[in-house]
Amino acid sequence: MTLWKRIGGWAVQNVGQAAIGYVGRRGSAVLTRRATTRQAFTIVLPSTVYIYGTRCRVTIIPCPGDQVILDSEVAGALQPSLTVEQDADGIYIIAKPKRIANALTQIEFTLTMPPDVRVVAQLTAGEVILSDLSGTLEIPPRR
Repeated sequence: MTLWKRIGGWAVQNVGQAAIGYVGRRGSAVLTRRATTRQAFTIVLPSTVYIYGTRCRVTIIPCPGDQVILDSEVAGALQPSLTVEQDADGIYIIAKPKRIANALTQIEFTLTMPPDVRVVAQLTAGEVILSDLSGTLEIPPRR
């Protein structure tokens, strides 16, 4: 084995391990940065909550009244994007991590809302947790 091959092998092994260690430390440090918010929306029934999200966890809690309360917690590299808007048809929630930091992002939110509100969710690698379900739940076939 030539001297250059040995030097190259040493550099790849040691510099590569140092870079992985640095990324691991930076990734965990970035994940500890969290932003939490609470938003309340007054609605008129019938109303719909539309959710479009990537790598997010949604918890739905029924509660009588005329308000939808959104508690959100986002954490991750390059601060993930959470956009919430309301119009006459309903409430729109768009939760997306930055593309480059997809694996280091966590988006969680809890919706406390009247049980008569319709929910339409389009999630990519996400979870929906339904609390205190009473009634019919229809889930279309997965594509």
